[in-house]
Amino acid sequence: MFILILLVVFTSAGLGYSVHNQADSGQLNKQPSRLDSIKQSKVIRAGYAVYSPYVQKDLQTGELSGYSIDITNEIANQMGFKVEYIEGSWQTAIADLKADKFDLLIGPLFSTIPRAMEIDYPTPYSYVSSLAAIVKRGDVRFDSITSLNQSDIVISVPQGWFAHEYANKYLTKATIRPYQDSSGVLALTNVVSGNADIALADSPTVQQYLENNPNQDVKGLFLDSPIAVSPAGFGIKQGDDQWLNFLSLSIQVMKTDGTLKQLASKYHLYSLDLETKYLPQ
Repeated sequence: MFILILLVVFTSAGLGYSVHNQADSGQLNKQPSRLDSIKQSKVIRAGYAVYSPYVQKDLQTGELSGYSIDITNEIANQMGFKVEYIEGSWQTAIADLKADKFDLLIGPLFSTIPRAMEIDYPTPYSYVSSLAAIVKRGDVRFDSITSLNQSDIVISVPQGWFAHEYANKYLTKATIRPYQDSSGVLALTNVVSGNADIALADSPTVQQYLENNPNQDVKGLFLDSPIAVSPAGFGIKQGDDQWLNFLSLSIQVMKTDGTLKQLASKYHLYSLDLETKYLPQ
C-alpha cells in the first residue's frame, strides 16, 4: 500500500510538471502583440491611400488631412506616441499589410466577407454609402438602381471597388467598363466624355466630384437614399487579438464621448446615432 501511494504521488507530480511545462512552452511560443512593439518604438506605422474626405494630401506640401487621419492622430496622441504615415495604393494595400510594411491600414477600408478571410477589422469608425452614380444632367432614364440593368447601357466603374462588384453581380445585362484608378475619378469622367451612360462609385467620391466640378453638365443619383451602406474603418493583420481589441475599444470610446462626431463635422460627415454616413450638403 505504501508503494502504491508513492507511485500515485510521483505520477501526479509528474503530470503536474508536464502540464506546467506545456503552459510555459505555450507562453514562450506566443507571438508578441503589435501593441507591445508599438509601446517599445512609440511609433504607429499607418498605411494609407488617398480617399477624400477621409484621407487628403496637399500636393505642394505633402501634408495629410481628413477624417481617418484625425482619428489615427487622436488615438496616437492619447497613447503619447507618434504616427509614421506610409503611402501605398488600394491595389496593394492588403498585401503590404500582410507583409508587415505597416501596423494598420487607416482606410476607410470597407468590410467585406472575402476581405475578412484575409485581414481583421476592428470596430468600424464609419458607415459609408457605398453606391451612388453620375449621369448627364438631362438624363432621366434611371429612377432606380434596377433601371440600369439594360443591354444598351454602358456603366463605368472603378476597378475593384464595391461598385464594380455590385455591377458584376446585379447589373448583368449592362456593359460594365472598369477603370483602374485609385481615386475613382477616371470612371466618373467617362460620363462627361460620353464613353459611358452612367458611372457608379461610392457616395463620398461622387459627392466630392460634384463639389469639385460644379460647371460640368452632370448630376448625382442615389445620394439622398443610400442603396447600400458598408461598415468601414481600420484593417490589421490577422491573429493579433490584443491589437484588435485595443483599436476596437479606442473607436468605441471615441464614438461614445462625441469625438468621432466632432471630427466628422469638419469634413461634412454627419453622425447618425453612433453610425457615420456621408450625406450631401
